[in-house]
Amino acid sequence: MNEEREWEVWNEELVDDIEIKYWGGIDHKRGRHWELNKWVSEYVKKGDSVLEIAPGMGHFYDMIKDTCGSYLGLDTSSAMVKKFKGFFPEANVRIGDAFNLKDEPNADIVINVDMLMHIPEPEGDYTQTIQLIKNMLEKADRELVFTIRMSEEGQESWCITKAYYDGTLTIRAYSKEDMLKILKQAKGEDDTVKYRFYDPRTSIWRIIKNA
Repeated sequence: MNEEREWEVWNEELVDDIEIKYWGGIDHKRGRHWELNKWVSEYVKKGDSVLEIAPGMGHFYDMIKDTCGSYLGLDTSSAMVKKFKGFFPEANVRIGDAFNLKDEPNADIVINVDMLMHIPEPEGDYTQTIQLIKNMLEKADRELVFTIRMSEEGQESWCITKAYYDGTLTIRAYSKEDMLKILKQAKGEDDTVKYRFYDPRTSIWRIIKNA
């Protein structure tokens, strides 16, 4: 059973709003969100099993559905799952929680786009971030790919929390130095870390298992 958290505000009102304001529906093939998913999709190989955490409305699935061998999307928001299934009735997407993945299947590649930037933690405390990365990495047979918001070069990590619809919304940016420290605690000793910048404020990170 998934635990309800105050900061998980993705109800139907919000989902309908961001679909129009920011994502423009599933046919909106331009803008940051679509382009970022496109970059991440390059890591999915033909025939891969894919586990996506927090898949939103299905933008990433739309890009890899003809490439992957199997797909499972897990989201804590029933409104997001409903919207996803409305666009892609055939997709295997359901309620699931990144804080509790022990009973979920493994996949060749685990994907997470822009979830970690919404995890509220006290300044300098990355306990939940480390646990989430560990949980996702445990389910990846080959690699975990995730995106984060970055602080400007030379600046420290920062976090703001504001009222948002019926709850609160966190926006967090990590410094490269802090993310490397986080991954040192989250990854296996023999795992390889790679990263690339999508733009000055967004980066794509890969943890490749036992490379």
